[in-house]
Amino acid sequence: MISRGVRLSAVVLASVMSVCPSAAASPAAPRPTDPGRSVQRDADALRDAGVSGAAVRLETERGVVTARAGVADTVTHRPVPADGYLPLGGITKTFVATVVLQLVGEGRLSLDRTVEQALPEVVSGAGNDGRAVTVRRRPGRRAREALP
Repeated sequence: MISRGVRLSAVVLASVMSVCPSAAASPAAPRPTDPGRSVQRDADALRDAGVSGAAVRLETERGVVTARAGVADTVTHRPVPADGYLPLGGITKTFVATVVLQLVGEGRLSLDRTVEQALPEVVSGAGNDGRAVTVRRRPGRRAREALP
């Protein structure tokens, strides 16, 4: 069975591939005129690749396109719900932490570097100070408290 994280990654990838057809096709391929068909084709491709179920929602200035493929439950074969909800915020931290640790392992980033050094003038205002926050931890927290 495919993990929830892999399924989420596949859905995000399908969304990106639908929005950026040049990433999925050769430069000479024509841009699809119906985004609904493109999104559904990508959701179907995920199912065909082994993902048990996929739900895709694409919001653009021209409207909203949704697509579903596969099943939400592999035991009961209940279809993916049309109005399903998936909170993305929790898994994002895992991906960011993985990339940060890869950069540390490659020597391209230090855990003791301040956010201001890594992202100049990005974290400031509203009580935030990028000079006081390191990649390792927020200010005012002891090392033991910084661990998840």
